[in-house]
Amino acid sequence: MTRNAFPKTLARRPISLVSASNAINMASTLSVAKAATLASTLSVASAATLASTLSVAKAATLASTLSVAGTATLGAAAVLGGATSNSVGFYGSAGATQRAAAAQATTAVAVSASFGATQLAALQEVMNVLIAAGLMKGSA
Repeated sequence: MTRNAFPKTLARRPISLVSASNAINMASTLSVAKAATLASTLSVASAATLASTLSVAKAATLASTLSVAGTATLGAAAVLGGATSNSVGFYGSAGATQRAAAAQATTAVAVSASFGATQLAALQEVMNVLIAAGLMKGSA
């Protein structure tokens, strides 16, 4: 079905069901007044704006960027950065992949009567992680 395949009468009045065995290309806006159920895939080639709520029952895969202007609520088991090689950033930072440094070893901060170079290195590593993720500025 091509984008001009819908009769003009359908474009002017609400329809209750659209069923297609192949792709449907829309040149303009798709408005859904109530609920919409997709049995397979919804592909959006350009920007999309949601005026209300998007509910996903199982999984959603984004090949690019998801921008949220307001508040986003993530339910149970939300994962940011699905692999150690994925970047995670906050407050507009580019983000960073998961760091691995010798100073992160928990034995570096084992019980000690004094604060020395080993403990300082561990503290600096924590600061470097927070700065790289954008959670700490790192300067005045």
